[in-house]
Amino acid sequence: MYDQPVQTRSIGFLAESAACRYLVEHGFRIVKRNWTCRWGELDIIAAKDKLYFFEVKFRRSVRYGSACDYVTAKKLKTLRRAIDRYLYLNKLTDAPWQLDVLGIQLKYRKLCIKRYQNVLGFL
Repeated sequence: MYDQPVQTRSIGFLAESAACRYLVEHGFRIVKRNWTCRWGELDIIAAKDKLYFFEVKFRRSVRYGSACDYVTAKKLKTLRRAIDRYLYLNKLTDAPWQLDVLGIQLKYRKLCIKRYQNVLGFL
């Protein structure tokens, strides 16, 4: 029988794996994937010149908007709480950091990744 949640998780895992490859190719070091706390999940935590928290959004097409159109103000607030918790638990409250979104879309059977930087500035 068709199991939507399992398929959605599988697609999400593949999108996050593609995002990790993209980040490594661009000089990032992956610190953690799928870190969770009571306030939510951080898809990818990476380091380069500072800590980066990446929210990964995948869409098969742009028919209903781009992948990043699905990152709402409510989602950003949830991510901010999770980031604060991660920083506190890891004694990194003074460390510089930024939240970016990686929008991944399927175009002509190829994954296209677009990075939106420092998205908390849009709150």
